[in-house]
Amino acid sequence: MKQQLMILLCLMCTVSIFAQPDIKAGEYFLGTIDPGNGKGTSISVVDGAWDEVVENIIATAQTITSTTSPTLINIRLKDNSNNWGPLFKKTLFFNASTNSRSVDISAAEYFIGFFDPGQGQGTPIIAFDGAMDDAVETVLRTSATWTVTTGPTLFNIRLRDAYNNWGPLFKKTIFPYGANTNVKLIKETGPITICKNSNVTLTYNGPNGFATTWFDGSKNSTITFTPKTIGYYGVSATLGNNTYVDSIYVDFLPSPTPTINLAGSILVCGSSAITLSTTATPNTTFQWYLNNTLISSATSANYLPTEVGSYYVEATSTLNSCVGKSNSTTLFTVASITPSGSVSSCTNPVVLSTSEGTGNTYQWKLNGGNIQNATTSTYNATSSGAYSVTITNGTCISTSANTNVTINPTPEVPTISTSGTTTFCAGGSVTFTSSSAIGNTWSNGATTQSIIVTETGNYSVTVSNGTCSATSSTTNVTVNPSPTKPTINASGATTFCAGGSVTLTSSSVTGNTWSNGATTQSIIVSESGDHSVTVSNGICSATSSSTAVIVNPLPTKPTINASGATTFCSGGSITLTSSSSTGNTWSNGATTQATTVTASGDYSVTVSNGTCSVTSSLTTINVEAGQKITSQPSNQTAIIAGTSQFGIISSNANSTYQWQTDLGVGFQNISNVGQYSGTTNNTLKVSNITLINNNQKFHCIVTSGNCMETSNTAVLTVNNTMGLNEQNAEILFSVYPNPANNYINIKADQKLYGSAFTIYDLVGKSVLQGKIVAETSKIELSSLSSGFYLIKIEGNYNKTFRIGKE
Repeated sequence: MKQQLMILLCLMCTVSIFAQPDIKAGEYFLGTIDPGNGKGTSISVVDGAWDEVVENIIATAQTITSTTSPTLINIRLKDNSNNWGPLFKKTLFFNASTNSRSVDISAAEYFIGFFDPGQGQGTPIIAFDGAMDDAVETVLRTSATWTVTTGPTLFNIRLRDAYNNWGPLFKKTIFPYGANTNVKLIKETGPITICKNSNVTLTYNGPNGFATTWFDGSKNSTITFTPKTIGYYGVSATLGNNTYVDSIYVDFLPSPTPTINLAGSILVCGSSAITLSTTATPNTTFQWYLNNTLISSATSANYLPTEVGSYYVEATSTLNSCVGKSNSTTLFTVASITPSGSVSSCTNPVVLSTSEGTGNTYQWKLNGGNIQNATTSTYNATSSGAYSVTITNGTCISTSANTNVTINPTPEVPTISTSGTTTFCAGGSVTFTSSSAIGNTWSNGATTQSIIVTETGNYSVTVSNGTCSATSSTTNVTVNPSPTKPTINASGATTFCAGGSVTLTSSSVTGNTWSNGATTQSIIVSESGDHSVTVSNGICSATSSSTAVIVNPLPTKPTINASGATTFCSGGSITLTSSSSTGNTWSNGATTQATTVTASGDYSVTVSNGTCSVTSSLTTINVEAGQKITSQPSNQTAIIAGTSQFGIISSNANSTYQWQTDLGVGFQNISNVGQYSGTTNNTLKVSNITLINNNQKFHCIVTSGNCMETSNTAVLTVNNTMGLNEQNAEILFSVYPNPANNYINIKADQKLYGSAFTIYDLVGKSVLQGKIVAETSKIELSSLSSGFYLIKIEGNYNKTFRIGKE
């Protein structure tokens, strides 16, 4: 039965551990019907003995109306604020055979939180019968109830009786991590009431593992002290970032406060007859003391002193044994001055004092003469001299020895002037100057008239004349920290050619202002200049070293001049010339101003000024493949009525062919008899020919695309057995230049004067006409496009040959 009572008591201890209530009243009732707060059976008990009271309730014979089923005992308490707490309930089981109940505890368990794991599934509480209170207290003082981080939670405990019946849960809200501002950390309950000047002992009873600090800074688990005033005396418990605070109120019991009718220091002499007394009060005893020694038999409210010295009286209350002590009253026979002897002072005035007490009168003297109106127990000496005081009390008179006062001159209080603001950034300074040219000692130890201050602090200056000194008011200096001096990181070389750039990045992520005004961490620089960055923390700033960026100029961009057409046949060439006379490097590796090109490709020239370079636009050269004649025509002899054949072979199967005489005319019938065939094939056939000139020279022009190749000259020899026809005499005729550009010359003998000519394109369309009127006729071709054309001489000779225009 004791065990059950202890569990109930410990649950109430939980209240005291965490909420610090004082129990004002309690009540209980049996059964399941709650009559309401204050309607149960009252429990009367002095605070602190609840375990015995509850045990007696359970152990005594109560009238139980039902013996066939368990019933409940219900207990609740009321605190000193008249707040009723929750019900503590316990099931009472009856032995069916004896109709007796047993509340012996066979087991107990607890769990933290709101979820019930089930009977027998909690954390066991190991304790023998009668020791459950200590067991529960241990549970509550461990971190089990102090490490919940989500706010207030429940502490749950249940017991099992001798018949293995589990009782209901006892539940109590606990406040971890300071959620409850009234955490109970002090074992003693309050308020504590003591006599003045008595000792109090307090014991820490909070969670284990926390660092304890009492109100006076001590760290022990127990503290003993003498309260000087009534009020709260507390302790804090800290673990990590969690701190709990608890305090207890200490009050004083009424104590006697005796006073002596004659107060202070009183002059006496042989004729004096005085009595020391205090007010007699009921329930109070007295004891007199001389020089802190008890005076035997001096136990009344009055005392007649017989010797000089310091007297006081103690009064003791017979109701609570509290003691009160009076102030001391001192009896003396010789006047004295404080300070005594000789006084050399830089302070004006020098304060002189003597003993003050009931009945004393005073007269101060300077150099033996009375000082007018100097009749109090103190005097402010403003000039040098010998001072004394005469004290009179009734018929008693005493004059003190002299105190020789020397008042030294004091230098003027110095002032401090500043060279600028006294709040600045690290690395800055301010100059302080004393108003005194000599005798300076600064608070930092310097002895010059001016000092340079670079650190935070309160600065003053003291000026000394060798005997006395004066100190200035304090001047405060605040030195704000500067950010770390930034550095600049360049993304590449800081010397480059016009058109390039470099990215400069500050080492500080924030607070940047560049010398060009930018406020980003990085800037892109494309012009010459010195660049720095300043970083600010909102109060102070720091500037980096400068980074120089050098942008070298580019030379003028060169152009390329071609000596002719940039498309030509294989075997030809063209000269490309740079507009710059120096510093040239061609894409083909040449380093002269001009280079001769014979191959297709894109050509450019780069001009350098020794530091930077620039490249021209591309010039495209197209070299077309030429025709190589692999088989040439050979001389032939033609027989009248016979046939001669000339052949030619080129390297390109797609070539075109044009046979011509050496006069540049196409093959026509050049006599009144004869026939030619294949003048545009690679084989020429000549048959039944009679020549005016027995030896006829001719060649073949091989064309592929825009390129031509001319074969060697072959000679046709004809048998003249038939004789010459005078009209078939050879007519000299030529065309040049061929190929032509803007004109051609036709050269002919007089037999062709007046003959018409027609120029045809290759599709047979007439594009130009005219007549031969002189030995040499100049024919304009500027209206014609580039390409190949046929020119035909009309008349008896009807000659045709091919020309080319560029």
